[in-house]
Amino acid sequence: MDYLGIEVLPVRSSFAVVEGEAPMARKKSLWSELQGERERWARIALAQQRTQRQMLRQMVEDHDRAERRAARAEAAERKRQEQLPTKRGHRLRRP
Repeated sequence: MDYLGIEVLPVRSSFAVVEGEAPMARKKSLWSELQGERERWARIALAQQRTQRQMLRQMVEDHDRAERRAARAEAAERKRQEQLPTKRGHRLRRP
């Protein structure tokens, strides 16, 4: 049976009475199953955090790269603009 994506096991006795004691009849205790689920969720959370850190780092790198590219483009345009009057001046002197 499935409830909200969680498998629900049928209810049955997990203890058997033997000579006045009640040893566990299950191979795996409910506590160890719960602990396993907690560890699994912890691993999932760590993986999500790692993915988020990687995405954030990539976004920062992309932003920095775009800023450097824009700065280079601005510097190239300034240099081109500075050289325009010089080229025009050379053209005017030639004839």
